Amino acid sequence: MPTSPPRPARASADNQQPPLPRPGAPLRTERLLLTTVAASDLEFLTRLHSDPAAFAHDTTPPLTSPAQMAHVMEQWEERRLAGGCGYALVSLPGADAPVPIGVAGLKTLPLNGEDVLNLYVRISPAHWRRGYAREALRALLAQVDEAFPGKRAVIVTDAGNAPMRALSASLGFHETDEQEPGFGAPHVIAQRFCGAGRYAPSPSGDLHLGNLRTAVLAWLFARREGRRFVMRVEDLDRVKPGAAERQLEDLSALGVDWDGPVLYQSSRADAYREVLADLTGRGLCYECYCTRAEILAAPSAPHAPPGAYPGTCRELGAAQREAGRARMAELRRTPALRLWADDPAHTVYDRFAGRYTGQVDDTVLTRGDGVVAYNLAVVVDDAFQGVGQVTRGDDLLSSAPRQAWIGSLLGIAAPEYVHVPLALNGEGKRLAKRDGAVTLRERLARGESRADVIGLIATSLGYPGVRSLPELLGVFDPAAMPREPWIVSGE
Repeated sequence: MPTSPPRPARASADNQQPPLPRPGAPLRTERLLLTTVAASDLEFLTRLHSDPAAFAHDTTPPLTSPAQMAHVMEQWEERRLAGGCGYALVSLPGADAPVPIGVAGLKTLPLNGEDVLNLYVRISPAHWRRGYAREALRALLAQVDEAFPGKRAVIVTDAGNAPMRALSASLGFHETDEQEPGFGAPHVIAQRFCGAGRYAPSPSGDLHLGNLRTAVLAWLFARREGRRFVMRVEDLDRVKPGAAERQLEDLSALGVDWDGPVLYQSSRADAYREVLADLTGRGLCYECYCTRAEILAAPSAPHAPPGAYPGTCRELGAAQREAGRARMAELRRTPALRLWADDPAHTVYDRFAGRYTGQVDDTVLTRGDGVVAYNLAVVVDDAFQGVGQVTRGDDLLSSAPRQAWIGSLLGIAAPEYVHVPLALNGEGKRLAKRDGAVTLRERLARGESRADVIGLIATSLGYPGVRSLPELLGVFDPAAMPREPWIVSGE
């Protein structure tokens, strides 16, 4: 498996990470209670930590006495107070008092030059088999996802510990080829990027089967890994009246649910203005007076993709800029605003493509008609919604480095990208209305049910016979997902 690219630092007033959420604070799940460790728990913890079958990997020697355990707990508490870790006792609610079964925690870990979040769980073997370790880790991840979208979390486990490796995979952790010398024994490092999943349609018309499949996949990836799932309507451009409402109704009809209110980009003008003012004030933007035809006709740099901006307006003098503004006024347009890209290429991490490096040109931030560009709006809004996982069509993979580059300038950590295959028609072209009954409403109008449509999507993912999203969620395995485009018949 590929390793993760370096992660940009998150911005804050003093460029310091905020303290980690403390799992020692009372936290309830359906079956568990996570609480602060007390002195009376030391004997139990000592027994637990002397059982090699109850832990994935440890860098400390076996603990043989409550005194040793007390010393370890003091170290954890010092780290917690310094904003570096959290530690929790995992208990089952009992009739008289909670019954402890294990511990869970997290701490900052320097890993290959990057501070990551290292998650820890130790549950008695009998309770491990009943799924309590997974439930405790999911509780911690729910906290971390909300607090640190985009930040990398890792689980380090012995190479031969198959149950822990399977558990981490079930929570969306993916093994890398990284190694940490401080761990000594042969080990595996699995990573997961924190934050919510999301779906963000443009309200230009009804969602076709390919759009619905991508929405279902975004929901599956998020829900399977215990993430929040948020919805956004990208209504800055190409808006068809009533389309947003119809799209959301169709998603709900299939069983796609989301957390919190829907975010409409048209309500975010103040946020975009604030970011643009920041970038402009730092000297990172310049006005561009080129038309689309001029850009396409201009010679590009070697190896640049067709239509890449050649930097025509980068270093114009004052008189040239005045002439450019006058020309734009004649065309009844305002100058576009471009981001000065000093980094010719940027690397992101994609679930399927691994490390992906793409060229970064002088990206448009606001268009000549005054509309904020998609590449800026999506970065700002993903950060606002706490998104750490972006699942979308693989035709957008090439835009991910550009968006991550913008985010790095704003102190926003890049999410994990999951670019999935598109739906195509029988001719290998993108699905469109001319291809027949390709929307949910058209399929329903010809007598199919919602379960039939879900079954069609499930079959395309390799699960024939599945006819509901809860059932699909129960069997979905990302590693087994088809990597080829889905060929759809509208007949």
